[in-house]
Amino acid sequence: MERVQMRIAACYKNVPDNEKIKLAPDNSLDLSAAAPQIGQYDLNAVEAAVEIAAGQPGTEIIALTVAGDVIDNTKQRKAILSRGADRMVGVKGEFENADTFEIASAIAAAVEKLGDVDLLIFGEGSADMYAQQTGVAAGAILGWPNVNAVSHLELEADGSLLVRRDTESCSETIRVKLPAVVSVTSDINRPRIPSMKDILAAGKKPVEVLDAAQLGLSSQAAAELVSIRAQEQKARACQVYETASDEALDALAQEIRKLM
Repeated sequence: MERVQMRIAACYKNVPDNEKIKLAPDNSLDLSAAAPQIGQYDLNAVEAAVEIAAGQPGTEIIALTVAGDVIDNTKQRKAILSRGADRMVGVKGEFENADTFEIASAIAAAVEKLGDVDLLIFGEGSADMYAQQTGVAAGAILGWPNVNAVSHLELEADGSLLVRRDTESCSETIRVKLPAVVSVTSDINRPRIPSMKDILAAGKKPVEVLDAAQLGLSSQAAAELVSIRAQEQKARACQVYETASDEALDALAQEIRKLM
């Protein structure tokens, strides 16, 4: 067995298929037909880990998630493992309505349990809530250097990580010592599409499920999601001027001024 030189944990979340979400009469979201799928931004995190491993022999990639029964979903296991991860680790518990801190605490506990994790990679946000907080919170709990909005990263010869952050006004290059946490943007790469060979091989890769209670995690979140409802759509007014007379143009100009 090849000795592990570096260990990367790429975090992901199973979210409802947004194309199958329906709006109920009371404006609540009907998720009954929305099967779970890997969040699009999380695929960038996994791909970033795979690209680092390609240039670093002996690197192990762990697909890390925190969830409930979806962890046992064979289809979802293959979906993540077929994208280049060597194994999957899931923290299983009552996390359906968990807040950011609770999820970040579970990830940090799993990282400490695994040991020798050098790099923790997140997507820029979850595909459902898009709070962009979990990576930052996990880094704070672990006490590791943390860089978000990363659009490029590479491992240097001395073992440090060179990352780039593109802002509206400038491009920052930052050197980070490992272990560290980074959150990558969707611009960093284009996630690969697994081949049939990848999918078949994924079924043979190891999966480890960690019980949240055994990790000492509490299921009582400080914040509780009460409900999610779509905003009511306001009726849009439409005024049609059928002539090009001076009076019609004056009326149109007055309506435009009201909007300015």
